[in-house]
Amino acid sequence: MNLPASTPLDPRHIRRTALVKEAFCLGFSGADRKNIRKTKTIRPLLDRVEEIDARIQLSAPTFPLHELNKIDLAILRVGVYELIEGKTPEKVVINEAVEIAKEFGAESSSKFVNGVLAAIAKQQHQQTPQHISEASSTPQTTL
Repeated sequence: MNLPASTPLDPRHIRRTALVKEAFCLGFSGADRKNIRKTKTIRPLLDRVEEIDARIQLSAPTFPLHELNKIDLAILRVGVYELIEGKTPEKVVINEAVEIAKEFGAESSSKFVNGVLAAIAKQQHQQTPQHISEASSTPQTTL
């Protein structure tokens, strides 16, 4: 059975949703990162969380990470990770993140996630590592 992309039954959507849930739990509960790093799904994201958070902060400077809705932050982290990874087309990454935000976030979450990820996708082609490292010196929230 071939499923169209972005359906709740699509295995890719299910994997992304599971990753968002795991990222949310980590950010909210302060779980032991040493134990979590051993899991296959979240480890690559955790390895790049400082860079990911820096990109989010650059694209949404009026929204400090520690003040963001935890589910929005988890969705953004997964989306930014996928954008950095570059294995999935940007439009697909953004669309999936928006759909997950509609499913789990507040009423305005999907618009916020769309705006931040679109800005990151646009900047990704223009940004230098120096800009990213400058942003990573801002206060961050734990994952």
